[in-house]
Amino acid sequence: MAIDPGGKRLYVADSKGSLSVINTADNQLIATIRLTEAANGMAISPDGKRLYATGNSGNVSVINLAKQKIVRTITGAGTGGLAISPNGKRAYVVGVDNKIIQGKVSVINLKTNKVTKTIPIGDIPPSTGSGRYFRPSEVGLTPDGKSAYVVGSYGNGTPEGTVFAINTATDAVTPITVGAGDTMGVAVGRL
Repeated sequence: MAIDPGGKRLYVADSKGSLSVINTADNQLIATIRLTEAANGMAISPDGKRLYATGNSGNVSVINLAKQKIVRTITGAGTGGLAISPNGKRAYVVGVDNKIIQGKVSVINLKTNKVTKTIPIGDIPPSTGSGRYFRPSEVGLTPDGKSAYVVGSYGNGTPEGTVFAINTATDAVTPITVGAGDTMGVAVGRL
């Protein structure tokens, strides 16, 4: 689910590829937008004009909220959570690089709607091909956009309970061990 920056609209995706639009003033369903697949992650641009949704295909659907339709598809970005920079210039999308079986964060230029770089996250399976690798599921950005944080399922070389911090200026990745088990959600706020 996602809420527009003004707090007037709530967008809720279902498992069949529908995106329900709810007016938060009276909690009434006011529209349904058809997606090409069920959404795994969603984020709204800071200006409230576009909603970005990931799906199992690895593509990101760009929805024009005024027109209530998909206006563009960004291919190969990722299947999981996504976050948009506070200035609205970039999106960060988590997924897996299936060529090397490693977690990744794709950085999308939102002006061109193209993936501009891919940042590897976590470990890769041993050369035998067996074992688990880190599978990112969610990403969050700090309010200033200087850091991204990625959580997910642990792998062989990634300790359980690891969060990855990414410096968005340098793409440097720092693992932070926070506990045991898979890390499941991330939220970033101001103090």
